[in-house]
Amino acid sequence: MRELVLEVVDRALRTGEAEAGGFQGGIDKTFGAWSGPADAITERISREWAALGADPNIGEVVWLSSPSA
Repeated sequence: MRELVLEVVDRALRTGEAEAGGFQGGIDKTFGAWSGPADAITERISREWAALGADPNIGEVVWLSSPSA
């Protein structure tokens, strides 16, 4: 499952269909996209997922967002 998810996420990052990142801030949290090439972001997701030692729950590793228009 992990390989398939990473493949889909990588493709979405490479084609610009998605941004990967996380939420920062207090009550009005804002999305902050991670910078860097798609392969580096995909590798980060893979490392953080592996470090959990289990399948992640929503938001534990990464959030995906549609790019800003």
